[in-house]
Amino acid sequence: MFSIFKTIHPPTGIEYAVWARFLSPLENNLILSSANYLYVYRVTPHTSNFECLHTFVLWGNICSITPCHLGPSSSSSSSSSSSTSLIPSKEALFLSFMDAKLSLIEFDSTIQDLKTLSMHYFEDELAKEGQWFNYSPPIVRVDPDMRCACMLIYNSKLVIIPFFSQLDREIITSDTIPSTAGITPGGPRSSSLSSYIVHLKKLDPSLTGRIIDLQFLHSYYEPTLFILCESSRTWVGRVAVKKDTCCSVALSINVAQKSNPVIWPVDKLPFDCLSCLSVPKPIGGILVLATNSIIYLNQSIPAYGVALNTLTRDSTKYPLRPLYDLKIALDLAEAIFISNDKVLISIKTGDVYLLTLHTDTMRTMKEFTFDRIGSTVLCNCLCKCDENLIFFGSRLGNSLLLRLHENAIIDPTSIDTIETMNGDENDNNRNDYHEQSELINESINKTNLSDMIDNDIIIPNNKNDIIFFTSEIDTNESKKQTYTYSFEYCDNLINIGPCGYAIVGEGDSEEIRLLQRHLPPHYQTTPLDLITTSGTNKCGSVSILQQTIKPELITTQALPGSIDMWTVYSSTNEQNEKREHSFILISQETSTLIFQTGIDITELEQGGFLTNEQTIFCGNIGEQLIVQITRLHAILLRDSTQLQMISFENNPIRFATSLDRYLAILTTHGIIHIYLLIDINNEQSKLIEYYKLNDKKYTCVNLYVDHSELFTTTINNNNNNNIYSHSTILNSPKQETIQQTVVSLPSNPLDSTEFTGGDDEDEWLYGGKTIENPLASVTTVEPMDSSNISTTTKSLPIINNNNNNNNSINIIPTTRWLIAISKDGTLTIHELMTDETKSATIRYEIARFNSGLKILVDVHDASPLMTHYLGKIETSCSASVYELLVIGLGPKKDRVYMIVSFFFF
Repeated sequence: MFSIFKTIHPPTGIEYAVWARFLSPLENNLILSSANYLYVYRVTPHTSNFECLHTFVLWGNICSITPCHLGPSSSSSSSSSSSTSLIPSKEALFLSFMDAKLSLIEFDSTIQDLKTLSMHYFEDELAKEGQWFNYSPPIVRVDPDMRCACMLIYNSKLVIIPFFSQLDREIITSDTIPSTAGITPGGPRSSSLSSYIVHLKKLDPSLTGRIIDLQFLHSYYEPTLFILCESSRTWVGRVAVKKDTCCSVALSINVAQKSNPVIWPVDKLPFDCLSCLSVPKPIGGILVLATNSIIYLNQSIPAYGVALNTLTRDSTKYPLRPLYDLKIALDLAEAIFISNDKVLISIKTGDVYLLTLHTDTMRTMKEFTFDRIGSTVLCNCLCKCDENLIFFGSRLGNSLLLRLHENAIIDPTSIDTIETMNGDENDNNRNDYHEQSELINESINKTNLSDMIDNDIIIPNNKNDIIFFTSEIDTNESKKQTYTYSFEYCDNLINIGPCGYAIVGEGDSEEIRLLQRHLPPHYQTTPLDLITTSGTNKCGSVSILQQTIKPELITTQALPGSIDMWTVYSSTNEQNEKREHSFILISQETSTLIFQTGIDITELEQGGFLTNEQTIFCGNIGEQLIVQITRLHAILLRDSTQLQMISFENNPIRFATSLDRYLAILTTHGIIHIYLLIDINNEQSKLIEYYKLNDKKYTCVNLYVDHSELFTTTINNNNNNNIYSHSTILNSPKQETIQQTVVSLPSNPLDSTEFTGGDDEDEWLYGGKTIENPLASVTTVEPMDSSNISTTTKSLPIINNNNNNNNSINIIPTTRWLIAISKDGTLTIHELMTDETKSATIRYEIARFNSGLKILVDVHDASPLMTHYLGKIETSCSASVYELLVIGLGPKKDRVYMIVSFFFF
């Protein structure tokens, strides 16, 4: 099948995005899906850039992603043990697939891969009810209190999946055992209830039609599911005779008794209802989004709806309040709550609006206010990340990561409020507001999206009603506080789809002509380029796909017989702001050419370099000196002056590498010599033998300097840092416990203050007060932190951002490591000490590394859990490792990769 179909480029359009603690309980990750690809990104805390951590290829196209944690949420146990420290746990993911398949997966840090917790298959003939093709993708929703999940299949049946039994719930919410709230996914639990299917057509006559959307409601004692449906079909051409055909029901789900009574029916909703959003606590209720209107529903208070345009006059009889000078439609729009009273809406034109819900002291909906923030890409999904970061996923353009800024303006003359006044006064005020809004936009525009984002604010017209179009708060000085919003660009993900017209062509460049002149005909290949159109409207683009990197050639020179080439610095240009290479060494079969750079590149005929032997390595050591390695000699130089020569005539050199002050030499007999440079700043600089490995016959060696504190053997009890990231300490099998620390996370400026309105009746009926975000006050902190990583070779002080101690400084140590592989396939990692009197120490040893193990386990690790993942290892492998490279990638060098080349014989 591979010869018929081949994916030459993975999909780039983003379809779904969620923000969850997937890889680690200490850090949130952005999980994206594109067709059958699942991407896990990390948003760096300082630069707010994307960092791809994992890419998983699944065996089917993903229909939805829903995060959850298997166990009661903090709200379930907060009323019983409010003072108990809450231990966060990793979250699992519900992945749904066509037609009615569901998988529950989590990330296993031990094997660094996905682990399937459960799989559900509901595609039987009885469930299909004679359907030949299913047009309704499955919809998965999870209860906010993590008590159960549901999946809508075939648009007529509801699958209920309980997370834990009633016995588990009583144990967890009891005061005697409060620590059970930290149940981890996949951990040992008592017997849970099995999933079951609910036939919606048998519950209520209104559920016999089309199911539009469903959401779990907040602040209910039992899981309550709100279902938005259309009981009888209609369309625009039949609105004159048939309108308001949508309705809704709320089901109270009792997973123990498998009963689902209808507790709250609502009928005669507009026919163009599209979706619904569950309003978080303390407001509660549901927000119904229609094409031309927005309606707020709550079981205990009257409904409130607004019209977004004038089409609602003839399309619905539902009582709606008009919003003058606001003419938008929500078809193909995406909406998400970014706080308990603010909704971010992106419409099909790319414009972004912020909807604010205003309530009174009795939690009755008072009014809606709209703020136009700007214009972005045509998004397909929205996801709220930390620190006001909003991800706009798109299938038509590049996906964007933007930061939402909220700016308060306390000025009674800049209030965007229209009170009862005549039309002439309104016209004058409108002109004044235009001038003020331009000044505001110039002062708050901090983004580089010049063409994609504008900060125009909607201007109300001259009506006699009091209409708010910006957020306003009463102050003690009887003034109004106005907020303006703006976007700041952080990062983007390039999208080359959906592809339109495409053409394949051969590019014409200097390097192609050079290859055609010098390479033999049977080695010449024609690099082809694929040019395609993608996107639509303002997201349209032309994409060029190349097979390889095409450098820009400045000059060329033929050097026949050359084998390898190196460039090195000298001590004379070390203090320059822009360091440039001083020498170029070109190795040939029996000699070495030395060139000195400058205004012109000239060959160096005299100097301390060895030119009558083949050079196998050349590099800088100690940042000032130069080391040249040939088959029989090792030469230490300062500029072009030779300082020391070490002979290896009895044991020729096979490979060499240098790093910092260390030089590693591998001989043909399989012996590794480690040399240390001493007295760097004077003329007596020399190399001394620091360490020697001759217990085995080694095949390759590499040096690595660690700035990230990932390579460590001790635990640094640093509890002041509030920036979390994944590290090898967390993923190590030896790390069985995690240190618990109480920290305060940075608050979200968009989150409103404590809700002061309402009475205690709802609290008494539907449960006590709950903690909306358990990590906002207490969390579990890993003592290792990989985010404060230096990119230089020295230990740099890192200033802590903790509010309690702003002057605290964390010193990140720099460690140096030697990685070697022997002929029998054993990999050893040695720590090189900074003191030359102390020898290197073996910290990690992996047996049968040449077998291509998926998991690398230390032979001294006696953890019995690893035997399950290792399985049976083939010991008769004939592969030999002949090249090894350990490198730290990423902006802070905290992504350590080991690249190995195997040779099979």
